[in-house]
Amino acid sequence: MPKNNLGKVGGNDSPDGNQTVPPDWQELQEIAAFEMQQARIRSGAHMPALNLDGKCLVDGETFRTPQTVSEEIDGRVNHASIRYHVRKRIEDGEDIPVVRGFNRRGLETDLYPEGELIEGVTHLLNLKVKVGEDGRYVSKRGFEYFTIPALSKKTGIAEQTLRRNFTGESPLKKRPKTIPARDASGKKIILYRAKDIEAEIKVLQEETKSEATLDEKEYCTIDGEVYLTIVACIRDILKDAKKQPKRITVQKRIEGAKLKSKQARKPDGDLVNVYKKTDLESITRVYLEKVRVETEGEKKGIYTDETGKEYALLQTWFDLFEVSEQAFEKGFADTFKGKWPEGSTIEGIDLSNNKTTLYLKNTVETALGYILKAEAIIKDGICLIQQQVQKRVEGAINSDETSQGIPPRVYKTGKKLEADHKDVLRITRTNICRQMLIASEKNTSAGITRKAIDRKKGTEVTVFDVAYALEHFSKS
Repeated sequence: MPKNNLGKVGGNDSPDGNQTVPPDWQELQEIAAFEMQQARIRSGAHMPALNLDGKCLVDGETFRTPQTVSEEIDGRVNHASIRYHVRKRIEDGEDIPVVRGFNRRGLETDLYPEGELIEGVTHLLNLKVKVGEDGRYVSKRGFEYFTIPALSKKTGIAEQTLRRNFTGESPLKKRPKTIPARDASGKKIILYRAKDIEAEIKVLQEETKSEATLDEKEYCTIDGEVYLTIVACIRDILKDAKKQPKRITVQKRIEGAKLKSKQARKPDGDLVNVYKKTDLESITRVYLEKVRVETEGEKKGIYTDETGKEYALLQTWFDLFEVSEQAFEKGFADTFKGKWPEGSTIEGIDLSNNKTTLYLKNTVETALGYILKAEAIIKDGICLIQQQVQKRVEGAINSDETSQGIPPRVYKTGKKLEADHKDVLRITRTNICRQMLIASEKNTSAGITRKAIDRKKGTEVTVFDVAYALEHFSKS
């Protein structure tokens, strides 16, 4: 392969330039992925695709992915940083073309001009601020900047607390000035100016002050109360949970409950946040509830008890039966007089891990019976009625036999009829509906109009035979 413009030589050519050694496993994988890419292209996806060298031409300009550029410089700048840099320039108004194409694995991705990606690499490699292993940098004006780990060691505040207060949606009004830099390994990092948050740091130091040391199970005692880490909480308090939550899930629940944290040192000396055991037991009790809806699969949002009865939120059943709350309330009032039968509700945990009331499917289904069992149901303004045929059987007429192979008769509401066929109808919807109602009264067996139940609203609506309307009221 030719030498690329970032200084890395690719390929497996032998030193004398005349013979080649067998390709290694990585190269075989690249070739296989490339063949897959070519197969996708041949299947009809007309988009640009990278060659094995990680490049492609679009209107005479070379396009690449951040991944291929990062590989050429041995990962000294990761592909995510390169992508972020070029996208930030686009957001800032720079006119940088982006095209959709295939990468070397045959997957769709964004391709960027090679020159713009290299400019981003050059910028990131030339960051002037470089930080040593202590994570500290002093500017020419004498301001101290720190990485989060370094600031944690300096202030005695756990990294987690600092990140929550100064790098996310901080509850503090003042935010520190930040500058980009590179650490000793060349990785891009963010430094925070300590002077900007001196007052806030003092507040946090007072709130989280502790000399406690965690034991091997990550427990400690502070002011006579047992404290523990989130990891210990999940392992011990939630060991019997039907499905153990992730650490970030418990952390969000802690933040939502605004629990106060203390700090303790792990055996290795690192500071971590700890929480009162009784508080954690209180806010995580929800995960130990046995009555809990399924979180995935066909029964997502539904709880099935030991007898096979299914319970869920009302909205879950509304979505399943494709009805509205209005339609349900009408049927519920008529069937149960607005009162839930005994055993129709239970308390359980929903998909949001909140305790709430779950409702029995059979009861909801019964309340919706007037819709679900109706012969004529309107959905999206359309009603399909299976036609009936007369069949002579031993001298008798059986008019109840459903025709097999004959398409259903299509009815629509007046509004839907006008919306779908306004280009071919010669009179207004109002006149069409009036004339069809008159014709239906004169010939009641013709089925020119029908009464049907609107699935969403639960109300009875008149629908009109589409074939009749087009035959008698079209322009031609």
